Amino acid sequence: MKKYVFLLVALIVLGILGAGVWLASFTKDREEAITPQSLSSWVENQEDTIFEVREDAFYVQEAIGSTGLVLNYPEELKGNFTLRFQMLSLTKKAAIRFVFGTGKNIYGVEMKISAEKNKLRLLKNKVAVLEKDGPLIKPDVYYSFELSKNGSELSLKVNEEEAINMQISDSPLNFSVELQGYPDNPAAVEIRDMEIIQK
Repeated sequence: MKKYVFLLVALIVLGILGAGVWLASFTKDREEAITPQSLSSWVENQEDTIFEVREDAFYVQEAIGSTGLVLNYPEELKGNFTLRFQMLSLTKKAAIRFVFGTGKNIYGVEMKISAEKNKLRLLKNKVAVLEKDGPLIKPDVYYSFELSKNGSELSLKVNEEEAINMQISDSPLNFSVELQGYPDNPAAVEIRDMEIIQK
């Protein structure tokens, strides 16, 4: 009789452990490293964009005379997520925009790459709804960017300091990075260490 009780207890313990392992694997965050090679597929207009896959970074530059360049993440970001990367500007002055949303709700966060004081603008459907002092983003320095969504709250951090926090609709989002320099000084950046964690 004791043998059967012991066997029953062992089966229950094994069942609990198995359920714990299954639950951990089921709820585990999905991490995706975005390689420099895969970033080349994000380039929207490859004919008017100069880009190069380097060993540990992705170099991209708008063509002279273009109206900017766009990098589109090819999938929708669903649920809660964190997108991180580092970017270095090889241009003294340029505009950088992070654009996200779907349908009638397209948001954009616009900042300047400049050694001078920076302004940040929040756009909704290309109309400015907020302007505030923004983080200083100097050329020739790597800066870390983190875009994260938790429920309807979305935040952008630059070098771990929050640049903006806002409420958005809780739906799948398209995401892109837009860069625009000047006619005689086209925007050029390097991007490295990009990852997306979907929760």
